[in-house]
Amino acid sequence: MFKKKKEPEQDRLGRQRQPRAEQRNSAVFSYYANRSARSGTAGRTDPQAATRAAALRAPRPGLPRRAFVGAGISLMVVLGMVNLFLAGTARTVVDGPETAVPLRNQTAYADAANRLLSGSTLNRTKVTINTQKIADGLRSQFLELAGAYVSVPLIGGRPVVHVRPATPRLLLNVGQTLYVVDDSGRALMEANQVPGIEKLDLPVVVDQSGLAVNAGKQALSSSYVAFITEVAGQLQAKGLSIASIVLPAGMSEMDVKLTGAGYTGKFNLQGNGRVEAGAFLAVKEQLEREHKTPSSYIDVRVEDRAYYK
Repeated sequence: MFKKKKEPEQDRLGRQRQPRAEQRNSAVFSYYANRSARSGTAGRTDPQAATRAAALRAPRPGLPRRAFVGAGISLMVVLGMVNLFLAGTARTVVDGPETAVPLRNQTAYADAANRLLSGSTLNRTKVTINTQKIADGLRSQFLELAGAYVSVPLIGGRPVVHVRPATPRLLLNVGQTLYVVDDSGRALMEANQVPGIEKLDLPVVVDQSGLAVNAGKQALSSSYVAFITEVAGQLQAKGLSIASIVLPAGMSEMDVKLTGAGYTGKFNLQGNGRVEAGAFLAVKEQLEREHKTPSSYIDVRVEDRAYYK
């Protein structure tokens, strides 16, 4: 009724035929088998995932380090705020040649600068200090100053006050008062207020014009001052000592009398000082060679002319 199952064919040598390799190794789909096969790639590492993992594992700044940075920033802010404040006293510097004789004691300038500095609370910081007002106050108080300014240091809290006195050129005798006059012709101050005035060796000029002179105001024109100092310098360079220099009233004339001479040299203030001084010296030497002595004057007021009496 049922047929007998055939036995595998045998080759002619009596060996049983083996099934094909692809049939032996044919895989059967299974969820577990597929998952097991994918698990073979678990050993490979994703580079981005490794970077993220390393970042998560990196040590983060702890509380002490953050506190140190914050303290440093706070200290810098405090030092910056402190640097904005100024001291109540200033350092005063007198500008000018080292060989110049100061017209006033430096302490007077320093005391006045400190009073002006402490006169307003706004002068206590570098942002609100009024340097121009301090400089103007010094110039109005000390008429002999040719300039003044205040500098504020970038680092440090002490301002520096610079004062530059004018250069005195001559002493002008008006009435009973002797004034120090600068190269612009301005009367700076009375000579008795200048310590060591004799060390300046300035020519003394007597003004007979009768005009009033006030400290801080114009006393002579600058051209007159230049003429007087030029003639005086030329005569002194020849070893001559000047006994007096007089400006007569009502004319642009200057009379110079030498020590030991019985005559006067007459000069024109509107001329060239060097030329007139040279003409005067030439006439004087010529008369000395001829053994002649003027009894009254040597007049060089006319250009290219000289007269004597």
